Amino acid sequence: MIRQLPAWYINVGKCVVKAPKVYIRDRGLLHQLNRIKSSTELPLNLIVGASWEG
Repeated sequence: MIRQLPAWYINVGKCVVKAPKVYIRDRGLLHQLNRIKSSTELPLNLIVGASWEG
């Protein structure tokens, strides 16, 4: 249900810290955790892109 993608980088000595990305693959669980109760609330929420990617 949860997928973690490791950080990808070539230069280890960079100052920028690379962090892994975490995706919640189950849309129902994602919407429940973000308290979205209906499909009419989804376009108004900031996670609409993450919901589409999952």
